Amino acid sequence: MKALANLLVTLMLCLGSGTLSATVDTPFSSLPLGNRVTFGVKKILVAVSSKEGKFDIYKEVPYTPADGDLESLMKRELRSLPLNPKPGTEGADYYISGGADWSLDFGGENYLFKLEKTATSWRLPEKAFNFKLRYSGVSNFMPGITGYEVRARKGNQAFVFSTITDENTFGGTCNVPSAHSAVSNGILELATEHVSPDWDSRELTLLEGEKFVVLDRDGLPLRWSDEPPSFFIPPPTKPLKLAIRKVGDTLEVCLTGDGALYAIIEESADLESWGIPYSLSSPPEVSSTSGERRHVVDTTTGGLRFYRVRAFQPELQKQKQSLP
Repeated sequence: MKALANLLVTLMLCLGSGTLSATVDTPFSSLPLGNRVTFGVKKILVAVSSKEGKFDIYKEVPYTPADGDLESLMKRELRSLPLNPKPGTEGADYYISGGADWSLDFGGENYLFKLEKTATSWRLPEKAFNFKLRYSGVSNFMPGITGYEVRARKGNQAFVFSTITDENTFGGTCNVPSAHSAVSNGILELATEHVSPDWDSRELTLLEGEKFVVLDRDGLPLRWSDEPPSFFIPPPTKPLKLAIRKVGDTLEVCLTGDGALYAIIEESADLESWGIPYSLSSPPEVSSTSGERRHVVDTTTGGLRFYRVRAFQPELQKQKQSLP
């Protein structure tokens, strides 16, 4: 019990005032991080409390991403709370609070305010709703984990937090010794600065001995070892596909599927001479999303063209089998 208490204290020191969340010990294919954080939310809590602690009302609400924007839902639930302050607390200073069961809670000004009396009841003033969600630290129970590393970039600045090299250029609330302590108990702890989507890019590497998986800013897998860690299930394989459509005077060539970001798209006028691989060039490639490449061709400058796609296996294997 004493060891468990020490571990919990260590986690709270690292995660600060953020939510302490834990997943069940089942393998995952992705983690709800960054802009996908709402996929980890199962319920939200909203509350109105008096500063003196004499009045408190709260409501717990189930949530799925289909329910829409979290802030809007929280505001609707706050407006629906029945406010019946106890005698003597009607003029007290109040505040709102709340959060979610995964990596989110209320942030912003958290103004103190007084309740407003209507003809039949009490209500919250409009300034009570001047809040924003903020990202909190999370802790995942992940048996088998032996280390992890977070690498993030904003503009020309790069940041690293690593139990592999003991480097920490993030600063913030978490320190490497507490992260080591958590890992030794099969726990991955990520501080607020590690899970926020406010990065141009971020990679999270999770280790189980020599086995590894690398997740992107939003918790989606980028690459992993040939034998993945026991806590990670690789997503189903998506076949490589090439699609072409006419858009005005241009052709849009779209490549999707596993390996699309490293595959080669080539063009020919005679099926014998093939041009520069588009997937290795700069413009005219015009857009890219995870697992997709697009290339636009101006059809007013030439005749009939043929296209082919080839998987670029050497580069794909290099990306898959080596740590960043």
